[in-house]
Amino acid sequence: MTARVHNWRPISRGRIRTGLRRRSAVGLIAALVLASSLPAVGFAAAPLNQAALGASAAKALAVVRIPGAALMIVDRGRVVFDKGFGVANVTTHVPVTSETRFEIGSVTKQFAAAAILQLQEEGKLSLHDTLGQYVPQYRKGRNVTLEQLLGQVSGIPNYTSVPHFEALSSTKPRGFATILALISKKPLEFKPGTHWAYSNTNYFLLGRVIELVSNVSWHRYAREHLFAAAGMTHSAFIGDEQKLANMATGYELAKGTFKRSPLLVDEWAFSAGDIVSTVGDLAKWDDAYFAGKVISAADVVRATTPGRLANGQSTGYGFGWQIDSFDGQHRISHDGGTNGFTSQIPIIRRCTKTSSCWRTAPTLMPNNLPP
Repeated sequence: MTARVHNWRPISRGRIRTGLRRRSAVGLIAALVLASSLPAVGFAAAPLNQAALGASAAKALAVVRIPGAALMIVDRGRVVFDKGFGVANVTTHVPVTSETRFEIGSVTKQFAAAAILQLQEEGKLSLHDTLGQYVPQYRKGRNVTLEQLLGQVSGIPNYTSVPHFEALSSTKPRGFATILALISKKPLEFKPGTHWAYSNTNYFLLGRVIELVSNVSWHRYAREHLFAAAGMTHSAFIGDEQKLANMATGYELAKGTFKRSPLLVDEWAFSAGDIVSTVGDLAKWDDAYFAGKVISAADVVRATTPGRLANGQSTGYGFGWQIDSFDGQHRISHDGGTNGFTSQIPIIRRCTKTSSCWRTAPTLMPNNLPP
């Protein structure tokens, strides 16, 4: 998720801007450099070159002045690279390790999507249900389906794009109605299903549906049905940060000096981007997710298959996942950003005549965000 976002549009190598905070090119370059180094030293037929990958990552961090990062590569369920770089806090100089916790921003969306699919599997809702069945007070979006929210084709405006959102995001909202009021009077940006446009509002609304259908909070649902299913024992939420051990600090770069990023109050991020996690826990999530332990195998395929617009054009987006190709290989990925943090979770599928394998490289880093 992103506090200052005005336009969602494709960027280099097909990546999409999916954070709560608008990240500068500097923050994006750091993530892309780390990702682009993987095919050469991580996904080739030769054994992983640990030293080359470590040197490449360290150089990228130094060039763009990122305080620290954690990088893990998993090949068919086996961790083949796991290293922290730099520091989690520039004052205490605590080093980053694989146990360092980071805000993962919009990577949260695949968790919210999985929750919706779980509830459908249990017969408690249908993707064809309309938003009006759950949030009748939002009349302009009443005919939008849950599937259209998941696929980012609803036309509902992005609440984090309002000009004053950055100031609002450090204050505590007065419930769901406060967020809904930011967009409730705005018209839909297009007829649902006819265009693709990334909107954090879609996944915020899905979180509300999760709570209404399950009769528990988003946080409780995620802990009991998502984290538990994947064995994620080091994951929590932005609102828990003050009591969490190994929590990284997010930064901006102001006049050559690292400055702590503004506070993002959990309620503003919610199911669109409020999860805190580690590279190790995200690796567990990937393993469980693609093994069908979180949602059914059929729903995994559905969630990671690009949607289609009314004219048949591919959206390149599933349910909380972007689908494209990288270095000639099929890629399923998502990135995210909050105030001072960037995360990536790219999954490369490398197919051969005799087998196919999933290779994943979750990357999380506190970010330097120039004004």
